[in-house]
Amino acid sequence: MNNPIFIVGPHKSGTTLLLRLLDNHPELFSIPFETHIFQLSGRWVDYRGRKTYPQDLSFKEIKDNFKKHIKKINTVKQDFSHDSSSRIGMFNLSIFNQKIEKEVDDFKDLVELYFQAIYASFYEEDYVETKRFVEKSVEHDEFVPLLKKLFPDAKFIRVLRNPYSNLVSYRRYLQKAVNKGKYPKISVPLLSLKNSFYHMYRNLELFPDSYHVIKYEDILTNPEKSMKELADFIGVKYDPILLKPTIKGKLWLGNSSLNKQFQGISADNLEVWKKEINTLEKYYITKYFRKILYDYDYPILSQPRKSRFLPVKKEKLFTYIFNRSLDYNVFM
Repeated sequence: MNNPIFIVGPHKSGTTLLLRLLDNHPELFSIPFETHIFQLSGRWVDYRGRKTYPQDLSFKEIKDNFKKHIKKINTVKQDFSHDSSSRIGMFNLSIFNQKIEKEVDDFKDLVELYFQAIYASFYEEDYVETKRFVEKSVEHDEFVPLLKKLFPDAKFIRVLRNPYSNLVSYRRYLQKAVNKGKYPKISVPLLSLKNSFYHMYRNLELFPDSYHVIKYEDILTNPEKSMKELADFIGVKYDPILLKPTIKGKLWLGNSSLNKQFQGISADNLEVWKKEINTLEKYYITKYFRKILYDYDYPILSQPRKSRFLPVKKEKLFTYIFNRSLDYNVFM
């Protein structure tokens, strides 16, 4: 646990794909779900997609939250993607519940115990010290400084996706999985992106040698080069297995908001967002995230200012009014 690897980035940015690419490397153990360490331990989470307010929890209460979380992961298909269904029955809950009861002295010990209990329940054997943990949770970009304090040798990989594409994918997920096909309020994905971009820039300044930004598009279009650079950054030997997304060594079927099974790394759907993005989404990304577009060489889409007032397909009246007022009641 001296040098864990944390993958960070907002919903639908490509973090799960990267986690699955690291899954079968012999030097690593990729935890196959989001641990939500800080949310489950009662910390204040600002990331909009997982927003929670602080609670004073005992270690026993935190451990109970860990137990409930892994039980849900192990037994419930949580969304329409292939990812959650592939994890059902993957863990031995009796082993996890037994291991997590060990006494600990501080929060760092508790996090280590949580990870080691996951490993033991996954492989049905005690944690092998030679393996490095790989973890990803969408809200952890804002906790990088705390994670760095807990684990000074930790490495952080920030997956960056074209903000236009990221918003479309996140909105598509909400529309299908949460909103029953109706166009959703887009404040949640927009504020989630805002939070994650803010912390990305801060973390790049605070930890330039430990925090690496990798573009989702580069993973898809030039995977060998991207994964060789990544292996060098995290300090593992490059292996062609890094080009094959797996979960527990088996081919991963995917987590696409298009609900399509993966056959490996493919750029086939990389431009789909261009057909689905609407004038409202173009407006907000261009206005509030222009710096990210400019700094990372993404094209900046322009449009007539008033075009954002055009109604969006399957958008209810109240949602229409809410979405057109984000300039005033969200971003101001």
